[in-house]
Amino acid sequence: MSNVVTFPGRNPARLGNPSFRYQPAPLPAENVRSVEIRVERGRRRSAASMHTYVFRSYDLILASDEAELVRDVRCDAAKAASKLKSIREQIQRDREHAAAREDLLTKAEARLAAALAVVSSTCAEG
Repeated sequence: MSNVVTFPGRNPARLGNPSFRYQPAPLPAENVRSVEIRVERGRRRSAASMHTYVFRSYDLILASDEAELVRDVRCDAAKAASKLKSIREQIQRDREHAAAREDLLTKAEARLAAALAVVSSTCAEG
């Protein structure tokens, strides 16, 4: 039964297959290393939480009243400026995408109209 895969320390014979003779293979020494667990107590984490990096979402910006939004901007103007910059960049990307889409659809419309004109003129002649 070489196609049976087990985890080390598990005996498949106990799982209801008495014909299987399980002998755990020792792990090679080069694959084993000690694990150090480091516990820090009484200190703040060195990494900042995600609240440090995010400002309100677009929906929350629209849903909040002006006083709330001004308070948040006053608390962290740098994050608000970064959010404003990303909004302006997204608007620009959306405009470029819309222009490219309009160009594609205009060309497709012109070609399809020309093809329909050719077909309708040949049908009228025939």
